[in-house]
Amino acid sequence: MKQITTISCKLKVSPEVAKEMNATMEIFANACQYVHNNSDQKLTNNVAMQSLMYDTVREKFQLSAQTTIHAIRRVCSNRKTSITNHIKKELTFAPTSVDYDSRTFSLDTKKWIVSLKLLSKRTKFELLIGNYQRGILKGSKATSAVLTKRNDGTYYINIHVNHIVPEPKSTNKIIGIDLGRTDIASTSEGESWSGKNITSKRNHYSLLGEQFYKEKHLKALVVVGEDVGNYSNGYQVKNDAFRNRLITK
Repeated sequence: MKQITTISCKLKVSPEVAKEMNATMEIFANACQYVHNNSDQKLTNNVAMQSLMYDTVREKFQLSAQTTIHAIRRVCSNRKTSITNHIKKELTFAPTSVDYDSRTFSLDTKKWIVSLKLLSKRTKFELLIGNYQRGILKGSKATSAVLTKRNDGTYYINIHVNHIVPEPKSTNKIIGIDLGRTDIASTSEGESWSGKNITSKRNHYSLLGEQFYKEKHLKALVVVGEDVGNYSNGYQVKNDAFRNRLITK
């Protein structure tokens, strides 16, 4: 069974290249807006929209063939989302992202760089990532990606990779557990464990901490109160975890 995972990777971008990236996002957004404004608002079929708008959009915005197709698909996808979720607000396209596929994007897991098609040329970017991203991307096939610009001005590439995951095995050894406060755990088989003792201890240490905090005339007591409050919180977490381990056994 195939599963698509999205890995967000920060890009190392120079100020000069950032200008071209911003320009690429601006033109991509303008192309999307043009497609939306100059076509039947109810049209959501990619093939029909591409037949109607492809030549005009590519000529008007001077985009590559694949980027033009992605702009058209972005409009159709957003329209479908609006229809499905009953969104009445008019669609607008912000210059904060561009869609890529295997023809306009490539990933090198030996040097940890990506190559992206911008307006004038393909440009390589170093990935500023950690072991978590490297572990998932290593040996995986990157099928598509989305270049994004965040509110703080940094640039990321969201890489989509295919993974083969094993089919779930059918079994009758399944139990559902609902965690709460009145009963710390209730199973689908009718068993439950009361949380009365835990709640009582939690309230006891909480009140104890409050009593120390109220003693403002002695600074030493304030310090002790902070320690008791911290102890109380740590005790509750450890006690809850301990009881959950006992239940699962």
